[in-house]
Amino acid sequence: LIRYDLPWYVEQEGQWPDAPKSFRKATMDIQPPSSVILNISRPLDEILKGMKDRARRNIKTAEKKGVVVTCHGGEKLQVWYDLYKETSDRDRISIHPLSYYQRLFELAANQKRFDVRLYLATVENDAIAGIITLFDGKEATYLYGASASRKRESMPTYALQWRAIQDAKSAGCLEYDFFGIPPTDDPDHPMHGLYLFKTGWGGSIIHRSGAWDYP
Repeated sequence: LIRYDLPWYVEQEGQWPDAPKSFRKATMDIQPPSSVILNISRPLDEILKGMKDRARRNIKTAEKKGVVVTCHGGEKLQVWYDLYKETSDRDRISIHPLSYYQRLFELAANQKRFDVRLYLATVENDAIAGIITLFDGKEATYLYGASASRKRESMPTYALQWRAIQDAKSAGCLEYDFFGIPPTDDPDHPMHGLYLFKTGWGGSIIHRSGAWDYP
């Protein structure tokens, strides 16, 4: 079979009302079908105004707590991966081996289209969170996020996203894709906290068709 993750927007996950009979819905989706797309073509002050109060407040908290965000290539992957393993143990999510993420940076380095960046957030030289982003022309995508259980009150994840959004805008991107949320605002969903975090930035919620198989 050939398995496709279709990029088209739909009203709800898994929907493709005009699918030919030869296509079948896959038993699982490879990429997250639902996401939040933030329009970053606007001035930064307008982007800030469009956020929910909690997001703006936490960005300021990170500044007051002394969170420093730095941008790197693959040379800091081990630091980030140690945080990612801690995230995996805490939140019970599956992750790939370190070589998988090293390969991502290697592939990006071998051509000019993709700009893959690693951001680390530190407090007093202690790395407590990090994200990996991809800039591709007019679109930026937040791919992976990791955080320590310590010093979470300093809100490093907000500082990371705000820095990445500003850098994406400077790089000429028009949209910032937060890449993956639960399909609905369901408090009982195990990833509801992620839903609240990503929707708090004021973007538009979108749904895609998910994965389909052509036998």
